[in-house]
Amino acid sequence: MDNNRKNLSSKVYDEIKKKIVELEFPPESILSERDLVEKLDVSRTPVREATIKLVQENWLITSDRRSMKVRELTIQSVMELFQFRAMMESYALSYAFESKTKRILAGKLDMIVNEMEQSRHDPLEFIKFDIKYHTRS
Repeated sequence: MDNNRKNLSSKVYDEIKKKIVELEFPPESILSERDLVEKLDVSRTPVREATIKLVQENWLITSDRRSMKVRELTIQSVMELFQFRAMMESYALSYAFESKTKRILAGKLDMIVNEMEQSRHDPLEFIKFDIKYHTRS
């Protein structure tokens, strides 16, 4: 994939996710590929690539080939997510602290925490840094 297409797909991904987070696309709303193409004024390919990623991250649920639904968050699904993260993060921290690069990792995580603090009033930016924090190695 060339950089221009990757950048466009990334921008489309960010825009759709922002609209979900800001409830412009509320939970349970149906999104069609065609409507997204028109609304975002882009071709089908970056929309398709962005929605595939959003489906993989459980922001969207596919209904059929051309449409998807914004996933509804329930208390149960949030609790399950927190339980899963607590287990995984405990393991990841134990593993990281046993390695020889723990100081380097701590420095990287500290920088990301500072970025999260600065973005606390922008939900989408905060989510980006949260994902960055949890995927840093």
